[in-house]
Amino acid sequence: MKLNRTFWNKKKVFLTGHTGFKGTWLLLLLLELGAEICGYSKEYKKNSLFNFLIKEKSISLNNDDWEHLEEDLLNKEKLQEVINNFQPDIVIHMAAQAIVRTSYLKPLETWNTNLIGSLNLIDAITFNEKKCAVVFITTDKVYENKDLGKVFKEDDKLGGLDPYSASKAALEIAVESWRKSFLTRKNNLINLATA
Repeated sequence: MKLNRTFWNKKKVFLTGHTGFKGTWLLLLLLELGAEICGYSKEYKKNSLFNFLIKEKSISLNNDDWEHLEEDLLNKEKLQEVINNFQPDIVIHMAAQAIVRTSYLKPLETWNTNLIGSLNLIDAITFNEKKCAVVFITTDKVYENKDLGKVFKEDDKLGGLDPYSASKAALEIAVESWRKSFLTRKNNLINLATA
């Protein structure tokens, strides 16, 4: 697969979870490709790749190419304000409470972040008046796991025993519901997918 280096140039990308491990790598790639980025994450840890790159001056927190915001997806009013001001061309949603062990210790926080925070994001984008592609990054843990050692496929049954897996499976259902309920009009400007 060949990378189209011109596609991302000057595209306005709203990237949630940009301070996580995968989010940091995506941030670096998108900056290299010339995207204008608004990064939206609740926090970043001192021992993270993101923090290391800031200390090493590989990236700076705010400049002409991107803006770093430490905000919570559960703050619906702030999220709406940022989306309205930034007017993204593309939204890549990677923010989540993604640690299975933490999901057992903080199940309501996990459900709130992974489901309600994500729905807040969809709601903030849906009613904008600019064409926008939206990709919610998910996990293979959304599928019912019967420990058969098989590779999951897109059409496998959704499931999830732990709060993390179940919250991400619920988000898959919620995204499909949102798409069918609000994004089927001919004049719809939002293209929404999970990956």
